[in-house]
Amino acid sequence: MKTNIESMIDKNFLVEAFELTNYVLDKITNQPMDDSDGGIVAVAGDCKDYWLEIMEKADDKSKDKMFRWFNNKLLKHQLDDFIEDVVYEFIMKNFAEEKYLEKKLALLDEFIKEDKFSYNYSKYIGEKLKIMQKLNYPAEQINLYKERYWKLPEIRKVVFDEYMAQEDWQKAIEILEESKKLDEDNYLFMARYCKNLIELYKKVGNKKAYRKELTEFIFDSCGSDLSLIYELKEDCTPEEWLSYREKILAGEMLREIKLELLEKEGMYEELWREIFERAELYEIDRYEKVLKKIFPERMLDLYVDYIRKNQMKVSNREQYSDLIKYLKKITLYPGGEKEAKEIAANWRDVFKRRRAMMDELNKAGF
Repeated sequence: MKTNIESMIDKNFLVEAFELTNYVLDKITNQPMDDSDGGIVAVAGDCKDYWLEIMEKADDKSKDKMFRWFNNKLLKHQLDDFIEDVVYEFIMKNFAEEKYLEKKLALLDEFIKEDKFSYNYSKYIGEKLKIMQKLNYPAEQINLYKERYWKLPEIRKVVFDEYMAQEDWQKAIEILEESKKLDEDNYLFMARYCKNLIELYKKVGNKKAYRKELTEFIFDSCGSDLSLIYELKEDCTPEEWLSYREKILAGEMLREIKLELLEKEGMYEELWREIFERAELYEIDRYEKVLKKIFPERMLDLYVDYIRKNQMKVSNREQYSDLIKYLKKITLYPGGEKEAKEIAANWRDVFKRRRAMMDELNKAGF
């Protein structure tokens, strides 16, 4: 792709570049492959970038050809679900001319007809409303459409975005409050509504509603957002904050946020206890810098324990090298050099037949 398509675009062979890009997309879509490493995602992203480059240079005839290809692929469902989503988002974000808007409405009508019970149904309904507005449909027709689909969150989002663009904060707040009632069983939507309300109540200076929404998000919605937790701290007296902090730390917030909060609050004994009980190496390493200063003996013991527990599990050069990194790490602790030498000497005695391990010990200076 990089060798041929980029060169074709540079030389203005735009139709050919577009066709080759789509050929690659078709081929990779039909491969029976495991995409756990994100290969298809990466190729689809490259295709999207090339489409944008081609569109910037394309004349009307070429753009028409591009639109027809996207439109036909979507109508005939000739792509897998992920690629279809990529193409859908591309066609909706681009092709803003009126002749394409009408065709996009027809495409959306087909999707709405087919996918009445699908996850994307609300998205299609909302997109159709935005296009109707761009095409200056009569206000009465638009209002009837809004009323018909008002229970769908995407319709309310379109209206909310309009009020935000107009800086009509009160109307935007009303939409969000109603949305919280209509979508109370949807955690993701509720989190979004709460965050928007926090911002808006702060903007309009409604301190009581701001505090209510902020605490509701943190405690009732399990809002693991450290920035909002610290907004709450700024809005509290020191006594109030201590009470809130105790409640936050006792709750079911994400462990990662909890550890970060303990560090920021200087609650090092509690931070140590959390990390020690879990004994996850990545957490030990992440907080080593701060805990090493306060609890050097404890941290040394923790790393020595990790090394001894894993010395029988390692079996190849890469694993030996990783474990020996921790052997070197403990030499930086008081008393750690002695511990490291004793462990290395024991390995030379017990694992002397493991040549790769002995080699890695030599490289590390043991």
